[in-house]
Amino acid sequence: MGSLEEDSSSAEVLIGGAKWSLFCGDSYFEFRSALGVEAHVLWSCTARGKLTVWGPGIGRRFLVWTDSFDYLNTLDGYAYSDCLRLPKTGATVSFDAEIEVVKVRVVDFSPPPNATIHFHSPAFEALFSSDSKEQVIRSYVLEEVKMDDLKLFLSVLYNLEFSVRKGESLEGLLRLAQMYQSDLVLRFCLDILSSSDSVFIPLETQIKLCDRHGFWPLLKVRIRDVPRRDPHFH
Repeated sequence: MGSLEEDSSSAEVLIGGAKWSLFCGDSYFEFRSALGVEAHVLWSCTARGKLTVWGPGIGRRFLVWTDSFDYLNTLDGYAYSDCLRLPKTGATVSFDAEIEVVKVRVVDFSPPPNATIHFHSPAFEALFSSDSKEQVIRSYVLEEVKMDDLKLFLSVLYNLEFSVRKGESLEGLLRLAQMYQSDLVLRFCLDILSSSDSVFIPLETQIKLCDRHGFWPLLKVRIRDVPRRDPHFH
């Protein structure tokens, strides 16, 4: 409970192992979450709660919310909820925020690889078992691999809840899925391309990805989606 001016944040509180605060914008609010973990740690969190605001001219308003937060979609170290639209007038608004952390998943991929990676990637299984000396050292060189793409790849293997919102991220994930022979990650990417949420990826890019990775049934669907005589499609 407290009060906020526009473009300001509340003090942080620790709930469920994560730091939480509330940001006040122009007629909207956002919950912010941060786990404060190291770069080699992947995390996702599901939370829910209730936000009540009141002030001059608006009386007392509230809404119930639920959202997912993850390491991938962060800004300045914080993962943000969707915007919570509530009317706000005046320079200052009072609020009461309730937060319940439903689930937190944390994966540290710095220890030696385990059975999860072996099972879902034959290429990794062969890599980890090919050289007994390397097994002692626990050090492996992964050539031509971006760290962000590798984190996404491991997030799928460990079943972390996260969302892919950039076409470049999906392309990198598909590249690793094929490189490391992971059917699980390929299916994950296919589900994204098949869903109605894939609008963030240009249709031309979707067609190229389907053709490149052998998603033939979806390729036929996406080709039918191409507008006739579209001057922007090559």
